[in-house]
Amino acid sequence: MGDLSVLVRLNGDVVDDRVVEVEHLVRIGESPNAVVPFPGADLAIVRIGGRLSVRGRVLEEGDELGLRLGPVYVHIEHTVRARMPPEWAGLWDRRFLAAALLVVAAGTWFDAAEAWLDRQPEGSALGVTVVREALGGVEAIEGGTRALAMPAARPADLLDVPPLALADGPRHESDDHLTGMAWAAWYRQLVPPDDDQRYDAEDRFAVDPDDAWARRVLARAAYDGDDPDTACWHYGWLVERFPEDPSLRLRLARSEQRRGRHRAEIDQYEEILASDPGEKEALAGFAVALARLNRLDEAAAVLDRLQFSAPDSPVTELTVAQLSAMAGHDRRALLALEGAVGSRSALSDEGQLELRRTLALDPVFQTLRRDPRLRSLIYRHLGAAGVRPMR
Repeated sequence: MGDLSVLVRLNGDVVDDRVVEVEHLVRIGESPNAVVPFPGADLAIVRIGGRLSVRGRVLEEGDELGLRLGPVYVHIEHTVRARMPPEWAGLWDRRFLAAALLVVAAGTWFDAAEAWLDRQPEGSALGVTVVREALGGVEAIEGGTRALAMPAARPADLLDVPPLALADGPRHESDDHLTGMAWAAWYRQLVPPDDDQRYDAEDRFAVDPDDAWARRVLARAAYDGDDPDTACWHYGWLVERFPEDPSLRLRLARSEQRRGRHRAEIDQYEEILASDPGEKEALAGFAVALARLNRLDEAAAVLDRLQFSAPDSPVTELTVAQLSAMAGHDRRALLALEGAVGSRSALSDEGQLELRRTLALDPVFQTLRRDPRLRSLIYRHLGAAGVRPMR
């Protein structure tokens, strides 16, 4: 797997140029333990299999990223590996992987693949992880044949099994163990508790998997329960049957976002905007998703549209904060978050929950969640309802 190349220029002159090995996580910038120091931002570079993640933006081998921090310019590159990996150890050819998974599903490759996986370390390669997950969905049934195992409370209809999700970026999950702050518990203060409607939906779905009302309730419950995979499964079914409903598409897009599938997320935004070019929630999500995929010129154009159609919305402020954080502009991100949190009353209850969820889980705010300035901002606006240290 490739390394991290960092080039730092000050007023156009090269002041540092080095290649750094990233085994798990390294820091560059203002951090006291930065391997490449420079002023203006504190960036964590995290290895995810064969890829590197920089504030939620994923760099494949050969991908580059430029950050302008006043007079400082930082060029980051995920270098291409210099040698071929050992057999079975690296990223697989996707055509071979697809064929292999089909054979797994048919059962003819199961035993051989299971034996091979037993000899592989956890997380050793993306191909290993993907096949391990695929085998996790296979179980033995009578007669020695194999069939895809259905999740609990789902109908035994193989056509309804969602395809294996290959993500474009990291999942949006709690990093409270790194920050020492209970961000997840803080955002979940606004999550509605389970009620009779949820239980009624489970009962109705068990009897009739085509019950659209039950699917809507269970999809929302799964999303609020930090289970975006199940949420996508339900919302995908609903969007297929009610393609004209933009609220379903928006919720499907958010669920895809939370599991790091940004291309699938973008597909839903494009459908919404084709009918309503000024829909601010779709424009906001679209701009951020494009930036996560390094489509920065397109992201800037969509942000312009959002700022024109909703210049004073907390949704716009949050979008500016996310894009600023991705670019390493912490002060600009905090200024935008001041506006977003300060005007949160303009949002619906669901919108306020989504704001908190993004602050608590989105990888682009990973560094800021450790920054006392963000905690101070929350305390100024929420007082005793602010985020607290983990116990």
